[in-house]
Amino acid sequence: MTGFPAGSPDPRRALEVTRRFDAAGADLVLLAPGPDGVDSHDTASLAGFASSLRTTAAGVVPGGAVDDVPPYQLARRTASLDHLHRGRSGWWCTGTAGLPAGRAEEHAHVLRALWESWEPDAVVADVAGGAYADHTKVHAVDHRGPHYAVRGPLNTVPSPQGRPLLVVSADGERSVDLAARWADVLVLDARSAEDGSDTRADTVARLRAALVRAGRGPGDCLALVRVGTTDADAVEAAVRSCGADGFLVDVPAAADAHDVEHRTTAATTDLVRVLTARGHLAHRPAEHGLRRRLLEEN
Repeated sequence: MTGFPAGSPDPRRALEVTRRFDAAGADLVLLAPGPDGVDSHDTASLAGFASSLRTTAAGVVPGGAVDDVPPYQLARRTASLDHLHRGRSGWWCTGTAGLPAGRAEEHAHVLRALWESWEPDAVVADVAGGAYADHTKVHAVDHRGPHYAVRGPLNTVPSPQGRPLLVVSADGERSVDLAARWADVLVLDARSAEDGSDTRADTVARLRAALVRAGRGPGDCLALVRVGTTDADAVEAAVRSCGADGFLVDVPAAADAHDVEHRTTAATTDLVRVLTARGHLAHRPAEHGLRRRLLEEN
């Protein structure tokens, strides 16, 4: 697993890093937003980037701030991206801190409602009867809130995996509550708090409790911790100390080519070999959608 900015100085480097983590058996590749707030969901780059990534198993999920794209446009783009990736994509929600109260939550609510506005069997493709979809299984959203007004439904057929994966960065208590209600993955930062304390274990505990309050199971949203090391013992300690479900290896695009190559090689060879030998990593069927691979088989 890795996080690598889509807006890196050399996009070919991001492509190569993604392919190598995929070949090493990674379940998930997160692409951080580009520099200076550039949205990694730019429509043209989405199609080009997705079509050039011939991943066999890894899910590829670009990120962006809540205010980058309104929920309707984002729902269309992510659904299309999920088709291009054969059910192995989603959206990584970043930049929730500092937003007006309720905006991120409302954005996620509308996004999920749009993704789910088509029932799984809505497409009938009845050529003889002249019907593409059963209109009784395509539903308006009819949302009007303090931040967004969306009628819906989405004008894109359902995602191959039902709906794309939703990932949220842990950025304060509100982001944890947001993840507990709507998300599939919560990403814990590699850094500790500014005062030197490590609050990640408290964050995971708060997530588990919030999931139950939201009427979900304690395993319905995974907690993944970002690690800045490829040492197997340190990775194990980071996951164990905060009670996370897994980890993300950071591969910073700002690093020079040598550093990126070193981090990628160490993560995809030695780290994978040691953690597999210790029974922490296992092969997962590539044909399963991303959400099923991460949640149902975790």
